[in-house]
Amino acid sequence: MSENAHRRIDDLIKLLNRLSALHEDLLGVIRRKIDAMKRADIEGMREFGEQEQSIVVQIGEREGLRRQLMDLIGEDFKLPARSARSVSLKQLGARIPTAWQSILGDAGDRLRSCMTRVAAANRVAGEIARQVVTHLKWVFASVRPDDGEPVGYSRTGMLVSNTETRLFDAMG
Repeated sequence: MSENAHRRIDDLIKLLNRLSALHEDLLGVIRRKIDAMKRADIEGMREFGEQEQSIVVQIGEREGLRRQLMDLIGEDFKLPARSARSVSLKQLGARIPTAWQSILGDAGDRLRSCMTRVAAANRVAGEIARQVVTHLKWVFASVRPDDGEPVGYSRTGMLVSNTETRLFDAMG
C-alpha cells in the first residue's frame, strides 16, 4: 500500500471519528429538543432546532469530504471512478493491512451505532410533533361553530364567518 493510501486511510478514520462526534452532538441536541417539546418550551424548541440545523449542515459538509476521500482511496486501490464511494468499510478493510482493519472497523461501528440512535430519537421527535399537530387540530375544531362554515378571526380577535368578513378586516 502506498504512502498516499496510508495517509488517506488515516484521514478516513479521523473523518469517521469526527462524523461520530457530530452525530453524538446531534443526538444530544435532539434529546434536549424532545425535553423542550415535553415542557412546551417554545423558545427551547426553536433554539435546539437551530442548533440541530447547524450540526446537520456540518455533517453534510463532512459527508461530502468523505465521498471525495473515498474517490481518492479508490484511485489508490485502482477501483473504477467513483465506485469507491459505495465500497463498504468491510470491503475496504480487506484491502488494507490487518493492523488498520480493526481501527477502521471500530470507527465505522461507532458511527453506525450513533446514526441508529439519532434515527430513533428523530422518530420520537417526529411522533411528538405529529401529536401536537393533532392536538391543535382538535383544539381549533372545538372552537369552530358547529355549522361547518369556514370561520376566521377579526382584527379584534372575534370569531367571524369568512363570508361576512370585510376586505378591511381581512387585510388589516
